[in-house]
Amino acid sequence: MGVSSLHTDWYGLSLTLGGGEVTLLDLATVYHTIANRGLYQPPRYVLTITDGQGQTLLENSSVEGVPAISEDAASMVTDILSDDPARVPMFGAGSQLTLSRPAAAKTGTTDNNRDAWTMGFTRHLLAGVWVGNTDGRPHAQCNRSGRSRASLERVYAYCPRRAGASCHFAGAGCRCCLGVSD
Repeated sequence: MGVSSLHTDWYGLSLTLGGGEVTLLDLATVYHTIANRGLYQPPRYVLTITDGQGQTLLENSSVEGVPAISEDAASMVTDILSDDPARVPMFGAGSQLTLSRPAAAKTGTTDNNRDAWTMGFTRHLLAGVWVGNTDGRPHAQCNRSGRSRASLERVYAYCPRRAGASCHFAGAGCRCCLGVSD
């Protein structure tokens, strides 16, 4: 699904609870695979480069998705992560994960509140937010959902698909961030 930063063969069951560190890019790639109906596509860092006259100097074409999980499994995970009422016991009603539009979201926090992250996605947009200190010191803002809501709302508000326009980041269709395809 896109994880390349785990470097040992055996982590044990603690891996399911975050016992292995992965990069934000790896995490975003995994959630992109889920949002992309189970199809893995490697991240593309540059989609198109044009000069001042609008001439295309480089175009990084889209790569066909490779099935990583079934479409049914991806749909089920998306449904679970989109269930706002189910988050109420943990985060409370109207939590930081309640956005202005339907969206799937997942949070994570390390031991001693060193880091917190949130991944959020809709069918056409994925955003990942990390909060923490780069030196590993505890961070006062690393609680269950951190300051992710405001960050995710800003990203979603900027998405050209919201206004019915095509995304200038990737040409036809909105493929903001990691390229969630139509």
